[in-house]
Amino acid sequence: MGLGDAATAERFLRRAQNWRNLFESGGKYLKPRNTDLSRPPFNPVQENEYVEDNAAQYTWMAPHNHRGLFDAMGGDAAVVSRLDTSSPS
Repeated sequence: MGLGDAATAERFLRRAQNWRNLFESGGKYLKPRNTDLSRPPFNPVQENEYVEDNAAQYTWMAPHNHRGLFDAMGGDAAVVSRLDTSSPS
């Protein structure tokens, strides 16, 4: 990809927002999905569907859109409150 390749840049910008496909409505966690798009039973500290981590930690992994993630979580106050707690909730 060379400088000025706007089509490729746009494609990757769209792909960087795919975290929204896993974000639970209600603004809590990035939750796994099965291949049929259903959701398996869930606990935020389970590790079966994640690689070396869990939902409580993976949820923060939207590095290309912190503003979008914070808004999805309920805004800045909700994020600060969540960061100040020690248990996944």
